[in-house]
Amino acid sequence: MQYAAPSTTAHLSLADVVVRLSKHPDVESVLQIGSLATGSLGDASDYDLVIVLSTIPGTAALPLWYVGITQIDQRLTDLIFVAAAEVQRLVTLTAPLPQSDPLAPILRWLQNGAIVHDRVGLANKAQHHLATGKCWIDPIRDQDAYATWFSINYNLAQTRRLSRSDNPLYVTTAEMRMAVYGHTDLWHGYFTLRKLVWTGDKAAVAYLQREDPAFLEAFRRFVVANSVEDKLLAYEHAARLATPAVGGLWPLDATAMNVDQGLEIWNALVGA
Repeated sequence: MQYAAPSTTAHLSLADVVVRLSKHPDVESVLQIGSLATGSLGDASDYDLVIVLSTIPGTAALPLWYVGITQIDQRLTDLIFVAAAEVQRLVTLTAPLPQSDPLAPILRWLQNGAIVHDRVGLANKAQHHLATGKCWIDPIRDQDAYATWFSINYNLAQTRRLSRSDNPLYVTTAEMRMAVYGHTDLWHGYFTLRKLVWTGDKAAVAYLQREDPAFLEAFRRFVVANSVEDKLLAYEHAARLATPAVGGLWPLDATAMNVDQGLEIWNALVGA
């Protein structure tokens, strides 16, 4: 089965591609999102297209949504394919979706996208329904912020332990932990801790430039730090700036649990 091939649309304009898509009987709707929808397209911007598809005869049912990438007009293009049945579900949505629901990104794309093709008006119906002023996605929960706070502190505690070892295996593992977990814990975690919905990396940078340049600079120092010692110090500094809203950094001798009442249970077990 083929998963990648040279682009067949790199020489075409975006308008030409939209016309071609609109002529295909399995394309229900096409939306432009991102900078295309906001009118902020720049030289370094990509194209972002949401393509709503019916189930194509002879193939298995479409997943909820899936993604691809190509070139259009020599510009990198994100392709987001959505099953029409899922858009129909949003037309009749009556209760907010959890943040983790697979439909949540589709909902946001429909709310903010610019519809450029809509064969039977499905995308318009969904967009109109979702524009009623109701909050259609549940806010980030206290439990989510708490779990992020625990993860940041847990990573710091474990990496401290590993980095202090004389065993090269442990030190290398500390370096890997910082590279694998540290960046995501801090970068996405900063927003979860404040119950701010993640809307993309560029939006995150713009927010931090405006609202918290000190954390942005601390995170950049963490990214460029090289040695495990410098990396750990930079992580601790950035984590200290990220976590006050929930509980700050653990003391060095902390006992902490990742579930409510876990600490009380432990203390009862050991007679504390």
